[in-house]
Amino acid sequence: MDLKKPYELHLIFSDLVRLSQRLLRFGVPSVAAINGHCMAGGLILAVACDYRVMVNNNANVAMTEIKRGMILPMQGSVVLKVKLPPTTYRDLLLTGGNYTPEQAKEM
Repeated sequence: MDLKKPYELHLIFSDLVRLSQRLLRFGVPSVAAINGHCMAGGLILAVACDYRVMVNNNANVAMTEIKRGMILPMQGSVVLKVKLPPTTYRDLLLTGGNYTPEQAKEM
């Protein structure tokens, strides 16, 4: 898969959106077990879960799309807006964030 081709990126984002929508509607509580850096689409999936557990104190949480000047897919933005406090959502979308596990816990 060549990630420089817009169509192939679209396919990845489509799958990400479908999975995050399923997690949001899941009938039982869902848990994201994070054992390392949680970036971009991985962060959207983790936020879509009801609970998040991060066990690596050296890992970071960020939206790398923002830091690279990419446009975040609208559906990914909606997941973050629904699940995060308004100020965290705003800061994450404006800066791309770079949170430690302790900072991410406050999200």
